[in-house]
Amino acid sequence: MQVNTNNYSYQIAIIALFIAAFGWAAAGVFIKLLPMLQAYEVVVLRFLFAFIFLSIFLGLKSNFKAIIRDLKYSSTWLYGFIMLSCYYMGTVSFQLASVAETTLLMSMAPLFVILYKLLAKQNISLKEKRGFLIAIVGIIILFGANFSNSDYTISRIFGNCLALGVAFLFAVYAILHSQKKEHSPSSISVTYAMLLVALIPSFYFLGYSASINQNMLFDNLLILIGLGIFSTAIPTIAITMASKNLPPVTTSSVLLLETIFGAFLAYLFLNEIFSWYFLISVCVILVGLLLMILKK
Repeated sequence: MQVNTNNYSYQIAIIALFIAAFGWAAAGVFIKLLPMLQAYEVVVLRFLFAFIFLSIFLGLKSNFKAIIRDLKYSSTWLYGFIMLSCYYMGTVSFQLASVAETTLLMSMAPLFVILYKLLAKQNISLKEKRGFLIAIVGIIILFGANFSNSDYTISRIFGNCLALGVAFLFAVYAILHSQKKEHSPSSISVTYAMLLVALIPSFYFLGYSASINQNMLFDNLLILIGLGIFSTAIPTIAITMASKNLPPVTTSSVLLLETIFGAFLAYLFLNEIFSWYFLISVCVILVGLLLMILKK
């Protein structure tokens, strides 16, 4: 009995999207549960635990030679740097704004993909154009409601802008990774490059950290393990696997799923309360994004 490998790869890619979305959504909860740390301190600890997990994983699978081979290519480091930027900006955004709000704005990646297609004069369906405009309206509703709120501070605005920056970088990542090249690095190689880019200079900066000590690490060990492994290493591997088998708009839709998971987890663990304006903007944005990513 023959197996349709294309269909099988597509199904695996969709499952990988769900894994990445849930893991990244949980990151906001983990970050909020940590004591007040600088963003770079959170990122370093997050990547340190991810690096340890990935090294053990690679040791069991004996894939180090393949990783070393992939690290010779500039594309591996480029993808790793983009993902590192997403993680750092996302960490700061989660610290400054609510989890639900941040994950919603991070879901705008399909919008930037459509914008790229417009600028590149590629074919865009009427449904994608309508979805693009509807999503813009949803963003306007969200920001308009927040600006009228007296609790909406400058730092929260900055956090929202960083969340949109994550969406933009993720769209760039999806576009670049979907292009057929002579050499395409493996998902684990990209993740490992990202961790190396982050960790090599980070140990120097940790020497100046007054917040990280043995007691802090011991008291928050489970949170750091969850943040480093469940919300970093595994989702990064999963999304890179998915991006090789799915078009950019579909791959970037993982952030749409992250919005749903993020809002649910924030309500469940952080008791975040949603305003009617936020719920309306969520519905409008989700409708727009669904129009952009769903097939005919």
